[in-house]
Amino acid sequence: MRQTCDNTELVTVKYARKAGLSWTEIATCLGITRQAAWERWHEIDETLPEGEAWGPSSLDDSAPARLSGTE
Repeated sequence: MRQTCDNTELVTVKYARKAGLSWTEIATCLGITRQAAWERWHEIDETLPEGEAWGPSSLDDSAPARLSGTE
């Protein structure tokens, strides 16, 4: 169960970074410091694919424009 939660968290952080959220915004949502978030996941920035937004926000028409890349 813990492994599933950790994986879900990692994938969600990847989606958030690709959508343009800052480490501060991600950390606030997770209830941790910006530094803690960056230290845990900063390497994912190097692995994100180039191009258009991807992830849950790109599939959800109700997502804010900032997340969907249409702002």
